Amino acid sequence: MRTRPDLAFAVATVAKFGSHPGHVHWSAVTRILRYLQGTLELGISYSRTSTSELVGFLDSDWAGDPEDRKSTSSYVFMLAGGPISWKNQKQKSVALSTAVAEYMAPLSTAQEALWLRNVLLDMGVNVNSPTTIFEDNLASIGLAKNPQYHGRAKHISIRYHFRREQVQLGTIVIKYCKTEDMVADMLTKAAARPKLQKLNRLCNVGVRSIE
Repeated sequence: MRTRPDLAFAVATVAKFGSHPGHVHWSAVTRILRYLQGTLELGISYSRTSTSELVGFLDSDWAGDPEDRKSTSSYVFMLAGGPISWKNQKQKSVALSTAVAEYMAPLSTAQEALWLRNVLLDMGVNVNSPTTIFEDNLASIGLAKNPQYHGRAKHISIRYHFRREQVQLGTIVIKYCKTEDMVADMLTKAAARPKLQKLNRLCNVGVRSIE
């Protein structure tokens, strides 16, 4: 989970049942170990020739947990062609729609973006331009950008409007990304092997090399 984003969702899911695992959970752990055995050569590669611009990818499911119907949010930040920070986390409250779930997701994403920008600044990297964060939900993007959506967001806790403030300040900019190219999707839900392989390629998780 700490070394490859393609493992994060599966490991986080089985970890929730670590104190009282059942047969189905042990079966899932066995599948994870088989996947690891078959992908030992995979790792994260970075390139000196790739852009030094920090970009993020944000995704969320909707009511994905069958127990409490809370949604799971995830983000991946890329730099120099590879992921440098990623996380998936269940949201603290129930979202009433897909758009609201994706709007609530960016709180930790925006905070991580600000922290990474400060780290890069301390390293002497120019971060004067806004950090781009890609999403695949147009309604959520509209909530972040356009004040006319205010009436549809009155029921959302004030803390989740932090991203809208950062957009208005010009610290981050939100752009649309097609669902099939959403890198953070691998941290939000289980993916079939072909899709996971495609997302790994987009995230530059492959046979390890240094360019």
